[in-house]
Amino acid sequence: LSFSWLAVISAMIANQSAALKGVQGKSVMKEPWVKAMGPANQYGVVNILSVLWTLPVCLALEMPNWQENWDKALRKGAKQDDVIKNSLLSGFAFYLYNEVSFLALAKVSPVTHSVANTLKRIVIIVVSTIVFGDKMTKEGMAGSAVAILGTLLYSLAKNKYGGGGH
Repeated sequence: LSFSWLAVISAMIANQSAALKGVQGKSVMKEPWVKAMGPANQYGVVNILSVLWTLPVCLALEMPNWQENWDKALRKGAKQDDVIKNSLLSGFAFYLYNEVSFLALAKVSPVTHSVANTLKRIVIIVVSTIVFGDKMTKEGMAGSAVAILGTLLYSLAKNKYGGGGH
Protein backbone atom coordinates (compact mmCIF):
# COMPACT_ATOMS: atom_id res chain seq x y z
CA LEU A 1 0.00 0.00 0.00
CA SER A 2 1.14 3.53 -0.63
CA PHE A 3 0.20 6.88 0.83
CA SER A 4 -1.12 9.76 -1.18
CA TRP A 5 -2.32 13.12 0.09
CA LEU A 6 -4.64 13.35 -2.91
CA ALA A 7 -6.25 10.06 -1.85
CA VAL A 8 -6.62 11.24 1.77
CA ILE A 9 -8.15 14.56 0.73
CA SER A 10 -10.44 12.84 -1.79
CA ALA A 11 -11.58 10.36 0.85
CA MET A 12 -12.27 13.20 3.29
CA ILE A 13 -14.32 15.03 0.66
CA ALA A 14 -16.22 11.81 -0.12
CA ASN A 15 -16.95 11.27 3.59
CA GLN A 16 -18.13 14.84 4.03
CA SER A 17 -20.32 14.54 0.94
CA ALA A 18 -21.84 11.29 2.23
CA ALA A 19 -22.57 12.92 5.60
CA LEU A 20 -24.07 15.95 3.89
CA LYS A 21 -26.21 13.67 1.71
CA GLY A 22 -27.49 11.98 4.86
CA VAL A 23 -28.33 15.24 6.62
CA GLN A 24 -29.95 16.76 3.53
CA GLY A 25 -31.77 13.54 2.70
CA LYS A 26 -33.16 13.28 6.20
CA SER A 27 -34.31 16.90 6.28
CA VAL A 28 -36.06 16.59 2.90
CA MET A 29 -37.72 13.33 4.00
CA LYS A 30 -39.81 15.35 6.47
CA GLU A 31 -41.53 17.31 3.72
CA PRO A 32 -45.11 16.06 3.13
CA TRP A 33 -44.74 15.82 -0.65
CA VAL A 34 -41.55 13.78 -0.22
CA LYS A 35 -43.07 11.48 2.41
CA ALA A 36 -45.76 10.59 -0.09
CA MET A 37 -43.13 9.18 -2.46
CA GLY A 38 -41.59 6.75 0.04
CA PRO A 39 -37.83 6.25 0.63
CA ALA A 40 -37.20 4.04 -2.43
CA ASN A 41 -38.77 6.53 -4.83
CA GLN A 42 -37.03 9.42 -3.05
CA TYR A 43 -33.72 7.69 -3.67
CA GLY A 44 -34.62 7.12 -7.30
CA VAL A 45 -35.37 10.83 -7.76
CA VAL A 46 -32.11 11.77 -6.02
CA ASN A 47 -30.20 9.48 -8.41
CA ILE A 48 -31.87 10.88 -11.50
CA LEU A 49 -31.06 14.43 -10.38
CA SER A 50 -27.49 13.38 -9.55
CA VAL A 51 -26.98 11.91 -13.01
CA LEU A 52 -28.35 15.03 -14.68
CA TRP A 53 -26.10 17.22 -12.52
CA THR A 54 -22.86 15.25 -12.91
CA LEU A 55 -23.16 13.88 -16.45
CA PRO A 56 -21.88 17.06 -18.15
CA VAL A 57 -18.87 17.17 -15.80
CA CYS A 58 -18.10 13.49 -16.32
CA LEU A 59 -18.37 13.80 -20.07
CA ALA A 60 -16.12 16.85 -20.11
CA LEU A 61 -13.46 15.23 -17.92
CA GLU A 62 -13.57 11.59 -19.03
CA MET A 63 -14.52 11.57 -22.70
CA PRO A 64 -11.19 12.94 -23.99
CA ASN A 65 -9.34 9.93 -22.45
CA TRP A 66 -12.05 7.30 -22.82
CA GLN A 67 -10.64 5.43 -25.81
CA GLU A 68 -7.08 5.48 -24.45
CA ASN A 69 -8.21 4.05 -21.09
CA TRP A 70 -10.40 1.43 -22.77
CA ASP A 71 -7.50 0.29 -24.94
CA LYS A 72 -5.19 0.19 -21.93
CA ALA A 73 -7.61 -2.09 -20.06
CA LEU A 74 -7.82 -4.44 -23.03
CA ARG A 75 -4.01 -4.47 -23.49
CA LYS A 76 -3.63 -5.57 -19.87
CA GLY A 77 -5.59 -8.72 -20.64
CA ALA A 78 -9.15 -7.73 -19.82
CA LYS A 79 -11.81 -9.06 -22.16
CA GLN A 80 -14.25 -6.52 -23.56
CA ASP A 81 -17.30 -8.53 -22.44
CA ASP A 82 -15.86 -8.90 -18.92
CA VAL A 83 -15.19 -5.17 -18.60
CA ILE A 84 -18.75 -4.35 -19.69
CA LYS A 85 -20.34 -7.08 -17.52
CA ASN A 86 -18.29 -6.18 -14.42
CA SER A 87 -18.96 -2.47 -14.89
CA LEU A 88 -22.71 -3.06 -15.09
CA LEU A 89 -22.72 -5.47 -12.13
CA SER A 90 -20.60 -3.10 -10.08
CA GLY A 91 -22.91 -0.18 -10.84
CA PHE A 92 -26.00 -2.25 -10.02
CA ALA A 93 -24.52 -3.49 -6.72
CA PHE A 94 -23.52 0.05 -5.77
CA TYR A 95 -27.02 1.30 -6.58
CA LEU A 96 -28.59 -1.41 -4.40
CA TYR A 97 -26.16 -0.68 -1.56
CA ASN A 98 -27.02 3.01 -1.67
CA GLU A 99 -30.75 2.37 -1.87
CA VAL A 100 -30.58 0.16 1.23
CA SER A 101 -28.50 2.87 2.89
CA PHE A 102 -31.17 5.45 2.03
CA LEU A 103 -33.90 3.16 3.39
CA ALA A 104 -31.90 2.84 6.62
CA LEU A 105 -31.55 6.62 6.78
CA ALA A 106 -35.34 6.85 6.83
CA LYS A 107 -35.30 4.85 10.09
CA VAL A 108 -32.41 6.46 12.01
CA SER A 109 -30.84 9.86 12.64
CA PRO A 110 -28.21 11.17 10.21
CA VAL A 111 -25.52 10.91 12.91
CA THR A 112 -26.36 7.28 13.65
CA HIS A 113 -26.35 6.59 9.92
CA SER A 114 -22.95 8.23 9.51
CA VAL A 115 -21.48 6.35 12.48
CA ALA A 116 -22.79 3.03 11.14
CA ASN A 117 -21.31 3.86 7.75
CA THR A 118 -17.92 4.53 9.36
CA LEU A 119 -18.06 1.26 11.27
CA LYS A 120 -19.01 -0.57 8.07
CA ARG A 121 -15.90 0.78 6.34
CA ILE A 122 -13.65 -0.35 9.19
CA VAL A 123 -15.20 -3.82 9.17
CA ILE A 124 -14.61 -4.04 5.40
CA ILE A 125 -10.95 -3.01 5.83
CA VAL A 126 -10.33 -5.51 8.64
CA VAL A 127 -12.11 -8.38 6.89
CA SER A 128 -10.30 -7.60 3.63
CA THR A 129 -6.91 -7.73 5.34
CA ILE A 130 -7.79 -11.11 6.82
CA VAL A 131 -9.28 -12.60 3.63
CA PHE A 132 -6.55 -11.32 1.29
CA GLY A 133 -3.72 -11.81 3.78
CA ASP A 134 -2.56 -8.18 3.66
CA LYS A 135 -0.58 -6.78 6.53
CA MET A 136 -2.09 -3.78 8.32
CA THR A 137 0.29 -0.99 9.18
CA LYS A 138 0.45 0.38 12.71
CA GLU A 139 -1.22 3.54 11.41
CA GLY A 140 -4.02 1.47 9.85
CA MET A 141 -4.54 -0.45 13.08
CA ALA A 142 -4.57 2.78 15.09
CA GLY A 143 -7.05 4.39 12.70
CA SER A 144 -9.32 1.35 12.83
CA ALA A 145 -9.12 1.26 16.62
CA VAL A 146 -9.99 4.96 16.88
CA ALA A 147 -12.97 4.53 14.54
CA ILE A 148 -14.26 1.46 16.38
CA LEU A 149 -13.74 3.11 19.79
CA GLY A 150 -15.51 6.26 18.57
CA THR A 151 -18.44 4.18 17.37
CA LEU A 152 -18.60 2.37 20.69
CA LEU A 153 -18.46 5.63 22.67
CA TYR A 154 -21.16 7.18 20.49
CA SER A 155 -23.43 4.16 21.02
CA LEU A 156 -22.84 4.18 24.78
CA ALA A 157 -23.49 7.93 25.03
CA LYS A 158 -26.64 7.65 22.94
CA ASN A 159 -27.94 4.83 25.15
CA LYS A 160 -27.14 6.71 28.35
CA TYR A 161 -28.29 10.20 27.40
CA GLY A 162 -30.83 9.37 24.74
CA GLY A 163 -30.68 10.22 21.11
CA GLY A 164 -32.30 12.78 18.93
CA GLY A 165 -34.60 10.08 17.58
CA HIS A 166 -35.03 10.07 13.85
